[in-house]
Amino acid sequence: MLPREKLILPDGMTDADYIRFRQRQFAERPIDTRPVTTVSAEKRTRQIINGFDRIREQIREDRKLIIEGHPRPVRNGKGVIVGLAVSVRLYEKGIEVPIDPHRVFINPPLRTKEGDKLIQSPNAVLWSILWESVETNPASEGWIP
Repeated sequence: MLPREKLILPDGMTDADYIRFRQRQFAERPIDTRPVTTVSAEKRTRQIINGFDRIREQIREDRKLIIEGHPRPVRNGKGVIVGLAVSVRLYEKGIEVPIDPHRVFINPPLRTKEGDKLIQSPNAVLWSILWESVETNPASEGWIP
């Protein structure tokens, strides 16, 4: 809303009329009654780490992504879990692709989109963020294998 000095009212409308108009406008908006839930980064990370089903590789087209070891929590300076770290290798047609194997995800998502459906599986979320990470940012600038 503009400051009072710069607010230009339609002809014949007083300040009181404008205030009543805005109050009615606000009152007519539908109220969202869905419960609001927030999930901490720690809980999200624990869900993904605990939901990891030990499948170490996934294939998309002619590319194979392999997880080395187990996903590990990432902690901030106070020791609170804020994300997860995963070591991966990528192969294309049987040849290793030089990527930065260390992947870190701060505040990972709870859901992932597969097709037109939202999936809330921790394992599906892990694979989704790993593939997206490898495809969009294979290695930092200046990274040497």
